[in-house]
Amino acid sequence: MTVRVTYDYQAFSMQKVGGISRYVAEVTHALKGRSGIEPGVPVRYADNRYLVEVLNIRPHTLFHRYRGRGCRYVMSFGDYFNKKLALRALETISEPVYHPTYYDPYLLPHLNQTPFVITVHDMIHELFPDEVADPWVALHKAVMIEQADHIIAVSESTKRDLLQFYPESAGKVTVIHHGASFMRRENNIEPLVSGPYLLFVGSRGAYKNFKMTVEAYVQLGGEHPDLSLVCAGGGIFTQDEQYMLDARGISSRVYQISATDTQLESLYAHAAAFVFPSHYEGFGLPILEAMACGAPCALSNTSSLPEVGGDAACYFDPCDADAQARILADILSDNTLASDMRHAGFKRAASFTWEKSARQHEEVYLAL
Repeated sequence: MTVRVTYDYQAFSMQKVGGISRYVAEVTHALKGRSGIEPGVPVRYADNRYLVEVLNIRPHTLFHRYRGRGCRYVMSFGDYFNKKLALRALETISEPVYHPTYYDPYLLPHLNQTPFVITVHDMIHELFPDEVADPWVALHKAVMIEQADHIIAVSESTKRDLLQFYPESAGKVTVIHHGASFMRRENNIEPLVSGPYLLFVGSRGAYKNFKMTVEAYVQLGGEHPDLSLVCAGGGIFTQDEQYMLDARGISSRVYQISATDTQLESLYAHAAAFVFPSHYEGFGLPILEAMACGAPCALSNTSSLPEVGGDAACYFDPCDADAQARILADILSDNTLASDMRHAGFKRAASFTWEKSARQHEEVYLAL
């Protein structure tokens, strides 16, 4: 018997790049060729890089536009047709398991006896309702968690948070970690930025706590006047962020780069330290990316970050800029510490693979 697993369009419509769509693409890619599993991604309209680069799917972008994570935006024509494709797969594929890639419950009236799996990436909307923009996500997630035949949590931390809100789901939750998408390269990668720099990756707003890293960076300026702060992704600096940088006199040494994966590998590989000060993460995929490329990691000591970083990282209280600055100063001033952290990071990242993640997903699908 071959189990045909269908992943829908949601993550690929929401994100051009990002952790959720990368996760779906990487697991799908790793499942291809495994006996007993036939993954499918019926997506025709999207503007997502991983569809092209990981899955070799070239969707149309003509009728696509970014629609956000809930239902605050009118559905694009592209998403209308993507949804039709997903529902057609439910009707026509034998021996199916359905794995929606986000929380829109559109499929529930059409499932019949088809089992479905939902992945819970974090509980941010439940734990930090005042810091997220879309209340629909938590409402839809609650429906999907209740109805799902099985739930995948991306970390033990996320599982604990999930069961805090939905204790009745305890018997149907499996923890499956992500893998490292970047791999250690023996050859040198050309640097994009001259001189030493700290690296901050991803969104910077609200619970991502970018402001605290700025405060820590200001403290480091006296002993490290040539140190830059590089922000990869997350969009250009907002007006408030630019004002903050200008007010502290550091705007000439803080950069934002919208990096490709190749450029991001270079940024990780040459960073004096990667800093991740988030108050909360469901997993923290940039940690594995940083470690796989050889960046010493200074991380917040909250939620899933110690679970992912293990003993290969240094940790600080995300509310304490002084503590963050001290950790970073130790890494910057102690070459032996930085070297030890790089090698520990290589080893730690190697224990997280998409092949392992795919094998664990396969076990869930076959059990259903």
